[in-house]
Amino acid sequence: MRGLIPPSFEERVLRDHFSLVLLLEISTALAASFLFSALLRIDIIAVAVLGSAASALLVLTLIRMWQVKSRKLALAEVKALRQVGWGGGLFLPWAPMFSLGWRGYEVEVETRDMGRLRFLDWRPHRAGDKLLLLLDRAGNVLAVNGIRQPIRLELLRKLSS
Repeated sequence: MRGLIPPSFEERVLRDHFSLVLLLEISTALAASFLFSALLRIDIIAVAVLGSAASALLVLTLIRMWQVKSRKLALAEVKALRQVGWGGGLFLPWAPMFSLGWRGYEVEVETRDMGRLRFLDWRPHRAGDKLLLLLDRAGNVLAVNGIRQPIRLELLRKLSS
């Protein structure tokens, strides 16, 4: 069970897109600075550091793209649901009292391929509900969507292709 609460499929597509854009922007900036410092022969240590950082980010981008290709969809049925959370108040002498906390559900589902899986979710499900899960190679739940909610086909292609 991972500690992160899985988003919906639409939110997962946005996260994937923005993380890829961020990786590409940083790797482009590092590659440009590497070329600039290599052409101007600024410092051999700076050239080596920038070159290795640009290469490492390129490898990370390729690993991330491979991980996206290895995702799979699974149909699951909710078997058990347990409410979890933490709530508490915080008192500061110079500020009014406010409360911190979170509420969620620990959902246990049964899939045909992966067996029983547990994950945290902020959406309340009922026992017997059918869910569509996006799983990675290790069986971690990356995104959850109810089977009754419509999902566009191009969204599914972006997530698992």
